[in-house]
Amino acid sequence: MQKSAAKRKVEELLQSGTSLYRAGPEVGPVIDSLIAENPTADPGPGTLRLGQGTWEVFYAPHIAALSSTLGTRFQPLRYILEGDQLTSNVFYSSSLVQEGWLSSSGRLFSNAADTVEVAFDKFWVDIGSTKLRHSGTEGSSSGMKGAVDAAVNAIGRAAFFPQLAVFPVKYLDADLAVFSFPPLNDSLIAVRRLDT
Repeated sequence: MQKSAAKRKVEELLQSGTSLYRAGPEVGPVIDSLIAENPTADPGPGTLRLGQGTWEVFYAPHIAALSSTLGTRFQPLRYILEGDQLTSNVFYSSSLVQEGWLSSSGRLFSNAADTVEVAFDKFWVDIGSTKLRHSGTEGSSSGMKGAVDAAVNAIGRAAFFPQLAVFPVKYLDADLAVFSFPPLNDSLIAVRRLDT
């Protein structure tokens, strides 16, 4: 299948270094063109089929804006989909709170032709750039680490609102996907596959 003009342009932008914090003014219009060329019918359920693997966010204007407000960078933002199990790992760095990983896991499902929903039920934090655990229970069975993990999980579960975890799928293929985030005026989130 021949690539669309918009997909070729997105790939060129990614090869030239476009990322979450390096997205010039041309990226938004290119993402809009990509959405107009969506090749996947019923992209909601299609996400579970085509989305298996590891993905990274390369465009999300609301996250870049939040970063400048908080003085904290969130990059990379990665999602790993295995079956219907979704894990999110977000690296944060700040002069105030140093660096580490914010992670969550749960289930991804689709109840509509063009929408996916996330039901996160595990939350954990890893301090330091090399300390990423694959699950919130890995290496934390007892002691202070276990207590911290239990507290972070309880706070995450209390703060997780399912109404904020419904994402219309605007574009989907085997390499790229674009979702919108309705609570923030349908701000777009574009991701690319890392594994092939």
